[in-house]
Amino acid sequence: MVLFSLIKKEIIHFFRNKSNVVTMFIFPVILIVIMGFSLNGLMNVDTNIFENKKVYYKINDFNIENNYLQLFKSFKHNCEEELRIEFQEINEENYGKDSVNKYEALAFISINEDKYDFYRNENKEDSSQKIFRSIFKQYLESYSVTNIALEKNSNILKEIKESEVIVEDQGISNEGISSFAYYTFAELVLIIVYISQITSVSTYNEGVEKTYLRLKVSKASEFTIILSKLILGIVVGILQILIVYFVSTVFLNINWGENIREIIAVLIALIIFSSILGITIGYVFKDSKAASSVINISLIVLGLLGGCYLPISLIKSNMITSLLCKITPTYWANISLLSLSSGIKTNYSIISIVLSLELSLILLIICIFSNSFKVGDKLA
Repeated sequence: MVLFSLIKKEIIHFFRNKSNVVTMFIFPVILIVIMGFSLNGLMNVDTNIFENKKVYYKINDFNIENNYLQLFKSFKHNCEEELRIEFQEINEENYGKDSVNKYEALAFISINEDKYDFYRNENKEDSSQKIFRSIFKQYLESYSVTNIALEKNSNILKEIKESEVIVEDQGISNEGISSFAYYTFAELVLIIVYISQITSVSTYNEGVEKTYLRLKVSKASEFTIILSKLILGIVVGILQILIVYFVSTVFLNINWGENIREIIAVLIALIIFSSILGITIGYVFKDSKAASSVINISLIVLGLLGGCYLPISLIKSNMITSLLCKITPTYWANISLLSLSSGIKTNYSIISIVLSLELSLILLIICIFSNSFKVGDKLA
């Protein structure tokens, strides 16, 4: 009953402030449209994640009727035409493998009589190598069937050639993702992070208005108070998702793909992180200017490194930002949403969810300890 009353109080206070409604629900839609139009050219730059990297291959069976060879040629043609990937035939297998390990090549592929040998980086694949391997498995090996299947379906080669190959460059694709699609998810991530401002202000105002101690006296536990603000953030976040989903699918014709459940899971985890981030800042900093400065700087950094202002390909073009972005939940949320919506199989969504929840737990511990000391000081 106490929790329900606190949640009701938080929601009423939120919707009483018209600027909150505009910022959280109307501004995201405007931002998506503006960014989609203004950066449409930037999203279609003449570069991609595969630039300056080759795919080396070796043909071990020169029988022109080899089904695997024919399938590979169709795949090669698609990649060269659609993705501007350069393929080069070589005889030195060790050279091809060494180039892959040095990140100078995407892969080394051997075409045999009855199979493909796909050599991947023996150390750690970079993003381009991972994505190319996913493309290879998804669009080539799925058609690498027995001769019987080929005889039953003589149009398989034609189907491969006519397949729409969509490659996601951790948020940036050559042709698969438009600026509107990109910024639908990028700005949704950004505006979800802004939930931290709502929970931070709510937490800080209770300290200023001295309502926290009154809540404690009214038998509202510390966990209940924090939970009520977290639920406020979740409610706001869910409404944001619904609004952006409706506008983007109905008016912008954006396809969210078939992995809606995974997309929702990534967004909910990010909402939890954002809400707890704001609560923690509201508890830790006693001065309003300090709290406001910290939250604003955090939002700018998270938005920038998450690819919410500029395409991720530009963020990753710099060595420093390329390293920093990989420790931010906004970056992983953005690329996982784009991967899921494009139907590309990666582990980005798992990383995104785990990272957001881990950081939420760390912030929650900081919040509880900080609040305990603050209450102790006041009672003393």
